[in-house]
Amino acid sequence: MGDEPILEALGVCRYFRTRQKGLRGASRDTIKAVDGVDLAIPAGRSIGLVGESGCGKSTLSRLLLMLDAPTGGEVRYRGRRTSALNRREIAEFRADIQPVFQDPFQSLDPRMSVGRIVAEPLRAQGRLSRAEIRGRVGYALERVELRRGDGDRKPIDFSGGQRQRIAIARALVSAPRLLVLDEPVSSQDVSIRAQILNLLKDIQDESQIAFLFISHDLSTVRFLCDSVYVMRRGQVVESGRAEDIFSAPSHPYTQALLASWLPPDPALARRRREENAHRKRSDIT
Repeated sequence: MGDEPILEALGVCRYFRTRQKGLRGASRDTIKAVDGVDLAIPAGRSIGLVGESGCGKSTLSRLLLMLDAPTGGEVRYRGRRTSALNRREIAEFRADIQPVFQDPFQSLDPRMSVGRIVAEPLRAQGRLSRAEIRGRVGYALERVELRRGDGDRKPIDFSGGQRQRIAIARALVSAPRLLVLDEPVSSQDVSIRAQILNLLKDIQDESQIAFLFISHDLSTVRFLCDSVYVMRRGQVVESGRAEDIFSAPSHPYTQALLASWLPPDPALARRRREENAHRKRSDIT
């Protein structure tokens, strides 16, 4: 049982029915946002989920977070079907698995103090005293390189990068086993993005927390993740170790994603062009 994933998807589907009006009247169509996905997140590992916009990444994350119910298949939390969890087990799930979303300004209530925002997961558990919550909140803020006194301020007092740190502190305050990070740095400029990615890597090295890192930015996934799942049109078309996916992708869609990605390192870009040219010559022969 030691190798059992914290969270996994087994043949998970999410279909939507739409109504369309045509010359012959209204008709129904089925959109397969997620279509038979298998995915596993082991303890202490960073898993990347990549693909173009609209491929189903965020829909899958909602299914994993129990924010939406699958049409088919199942999500398992530590070996148990999430659809069968009781109230106590759901509370345990909420403490263990925390989300960090793309836009920190929308995910932080501007009317609340930062301290109250970060304390939300602890207050929901209802097990700690005010003093204990205050101490845990101060520690969480320090872990993301903010000050304990920042808890008295409002989100509007902070920059975009600092707001994302606040969102990460809120996710960390309940000592979760897994963070689901949905495009957490895509709204930041390059320098802030690098700072937050380094912060996340330091936090993982320190606490052995697991990450599901959802992004269309291959450079951030390569920096942070051990394994990668590639999604296209609701399906996982390729998965494996990040090193293998980036050095020798097997699926044409993954190859196209990598071909369109321009890494900042000129030497890396040149090496990738040479690898692609060699692969094409091998295909011809």
